[in-house]
Amino acid sequence: MSTKVDGALVEGKSLKSEAENIRSSILSNNIEYEDATYEILENETHIYRELQNIETGDVIPQYQTVMVVASDPYSYSGSTQSSDKTVKVTITLYYHSVSQNSYNYIGLDKVYWRWDKGSNWTSDILPNGINSAKMVQIGPGINSKAQNQSKDVSPIGGDHYFGTTYMGLAPSKWVEVLDGGLATEMGLNLHSTYWNQATSKVFAFDWSLSIKGVQWP
Repeated sequence: MSTKVDGALVEGKSLKSEAENIRSSILSNNIEYEDATYEILENETHIYRELQNIETGDVIPQYQTVMVVASDPYSYSGSTQSSDKTVKVTITLYYHSVSQNSYNYIGLDKVYWRWDKGSNWTSDILPNGINSAKMVQIGPGINSKAQNQSKDVSPIGGDHYFGTTYMGLAPSKWVEVLDGGLATEMGLNLHSTYWNQATSKVFAFDWSLSIKGVQWP
């Protein structure tokens, strides 16, 4: 039996515009940035497993979403894409849903992410750049109170290294939020900055993978 979930509401988007102001205040104003394009290579959600509440008998489904996103500051060499210059991030979210009073509420369990580079990249992460990871779980809570929960899961030292898998665990005290609720957001926000030695420019990769509800206008 297929465990794939159709019509999953988990979406990925660039956070570049939101990060530019912060980054410009940290880095020198005379640094030039690469123009980069983003391409979602994979975005699938599956039922990971089902647990049963021993007190109520309710089944609690747990989900796994995997998204792979490629960003290429060069995009193309002639008409051929240059994969040796591409940076990819793979993000995996594990989360669950519970029902109460005919409403569904969602909660993060854990997240994984990994940055990989093409063979052309020889540089590490730019010192003093923005290299961060944050788990968020915001929205109307299952306890009828507004929730604004976040956790900094940035690596020690703040740097993301190519080829390393990182993990973040959601605190057990976090309260589930309404699926599709006003201002609901549950997922992972990533910011990473690289120094491209070939062009002496900065390459920034800012990405979010999350489930969102109705957003403020």
